[in-house]
Amino acid sequence: MTIASKLLITALALWAAVFPDKALVALDNASGSLLNHFNVYYVYVVSLFLFFCIVMTMIPAIAKRKLG
Repeated sequence: MTIASKLLITALALWAAVFPDKALVALDNASGSLLNHFNVYYVYVVSLFLFFCIVMTMIPAIAKRKLG
C-alpha cells in the first residue's frame, strides 16, 4: 500500500509540474466539488477530531506520554 501511495503522489506532482494550467483547473474543480458536497461532513469530522484531542489532553495517563 505504501508503494502505491508513493507512486500516486509522485505521478500527481509530476503531472502538476509538467502541466500546471491543466492541473490547476482540474484540482480546483475537484476541490470545489468536494467542498460543495461534503462541507457539513467536513466540519463535523474536524470538530470531532478537535474534541478528541482536547479530551485526550485532559486524561492524566495519556497527557503525560511523550510523543517522539
